[in-house]
Amino acid sequence: MYYRKLQRVGKKTFSLNLPRSWVINAGVQKGANLEIRELDSGDLIISFPESKDIEKKPTIMEIITSDTLSRDITRAYLLGYEKIVIKTDNATGFSTNEMKQIELASRKYPGAEIMHEGKNEITFEIIASFEKMGPYKLIHYIFNTTQQMLNDIANILNPKHTRNGPVIEELRRIQGLDLKVNRTYLLVVRQLRALIQDPSLRNQQDLNSLRIMDYRLFVHLLEHIGDNCVLICEHLIEFQNLVAELLDKSYAMNNENDSILDYLVTVSQQVRDAHKKTFDVFVKTGYKQAPKLIQEFPRDLQKYIQEFKVHPHKAPLSIILYRFYDILDMLVDILDLIQPEEGLLEN
Repeated sequence: MYYRKLQRVGKKTFSLNLPRSWVINAGVQKGANLEIRELDSGDLIISFPESKDIEKKPTIMEIITSDTLSRDITRAYLLGYEKIVIKTDNATGFSTNEMKQIELASRKYPGAEIMHEGKNEITFEIIASFEKMGPYKLIHYIFNTTQQMLNDIANILNPKHTRNGPVIEELRRIQGLDLKVNRTYLLVVRQLRALIQDPSLRNQQDLNSLRIMDYRLFVHLLEHIGDNCVLICEHLIEFQNLVAELLDKSYAMNNENDSILDYLVTVSQQVRDAHKKTFDVFVKTGYKQAPKLIQEFPRDLQKYIQEFKVHPHKAPLSIILYRFYDILDMLVDILDLIQPEEGLLEN
């Protein structure tokens, strides 16, 4: 361990003498470029890149087809490989099932393109770049998609909102939006893994390790919100006979004889608005507004559950309320990720 005294040699310039033994052993010459890296702890690491062979991470993964082909492709994608080569030992080439899995992967993973396709070998290249689609932009995209899903669900349940078309088709369309959420989620995970492994990339994106972990949790929660929206749509299709008045826009709110449908309409709008406010706080306002917003969230699920005892024939609809309140719990977790200093997603 060496100790050196920092000297000021100009208005904004400082000088530090390097240990002579380190300069000699590293082979540093006059005019050489040194690498100075700042750690999250505030410490500095000084190194001479030319003094050692920098071990580069392999960029190509070869996969031999097996029963775990789909899982192997996912693993290679998430680990950050730039090229994925899939081979088969079968003399007749890829089976029909294997080709389906490979074609599905080309649609499932953002930036994955089939660059070479032969009888026994197919090559994927991942062409997504941080410059075009960094984590910040991708997180905004996921949020906007889940917000759209919640907006559309609330509109379907709102008897005052004009229906755009056949309700089942509309619910299936909303479910289809989750495919965009899942694709983008996988790309964010891939990028965050790359940031963790590459300090220079973290500096370029101006992200420290703590913020990367928060991003990872954030997109994980948003992905689950998308999944809940899919399940809500599925439940509405399954129990459409119980919500028929909402779906065909013939229901009158504040019905004293049946408050269950009132609750569905109200809660869908509360969750939609809570989702929007959560992201606004997360991006713009910061720590002080988070606990205030959490206090505004509805917490009366048990009151609603009691109503099902009065209307037992509509008990199956309780699962829909549960899904909405599960989304609220995830929004609380997102708000808990806000740092005291600032909103985590500020540009």
